[in-house]
Amino acid sequence: MPRLLLRCLLFVGALALAGSAVAAPAVDLVGYYRMPANSLVRPAQEGVVVVAVYRCATDEFCGRIAARGGLPDADLHNPEPVSRARSLCGLDILAVEIPLGARDAALKGNLYDPRTGGDSAVELYAGSNGDLHITEQPTPSSASARLEEVWQRVTPPASSCDRPSSIS
Repeated sequence: MPRLLLRCLLFVGALALAGSAVAAPAVDLVGYYRMPANSLVRPAQEGVVVVAVYRCATDEFCGRIAARGGLPDADLHNPEPVSRARSLCGLDILAVEIPLGARDAALKGNLYDPRTGGDSAVELYAGSNGDLHITEQPTPSSASARLEEVWQRVTPPASSCDRPSSIS
């Protein structure tokens, strides 16, 4: 009887370890990224906008404005009138789901543009140098070309908005 119990415990332990290894995504986007001039969110005349990407769930990354550059203080163009007074500083603008076993495949997510109050579907992947490559996906109502850009990994900004606690 003890031998059977020991085998059962070893089997359950092996399953638990295998499950945790499968659940851990291989991609890690956590860090700070500077948006390029004429970005999907930042026009050329505005200052440096930095986004802090952090893990907001087991299978999701989020991106929060860490330095707003020349963006306004408030979310003035939000389609929801009650949200127009909220600060852009610390506002989540990026949500990316991580499928199990994701390695080199492009990840899918949404990017909020505070200049227009609109969301865009995006695909993104981490480049070999740590930069974040983002491609806006065309909508069914728009046959326009896909916009592509690279967000450069940077150190945390000296004067920053509220930092997510999970960013180091």
